[in-house]
Amino acid sequence: MSGLEAIIYVVSISLVVGLLSGWMVQKKGYSFKQYFVSGFIASCGILGIVFKIIMDYLN
Repeated sequence: MSGLEAIIYVVSISLVVGLLSGWMVQKKGYSFKQYFVSGFIASCGILGIVFKIIMDYLN
């Protein structure tokens, strides 16, 4: 897996996680935008670390 593929995976999965978290809290009356951004940033960080560990292990 190249670095570009890893970035694409991390960003796309993070978008899905951000959308799901924003949608779930919006049903309870909270701000979609705030939780989308915070969920996206948090999942980017976590997934970035996980993908880095996996890429270092495989190479």
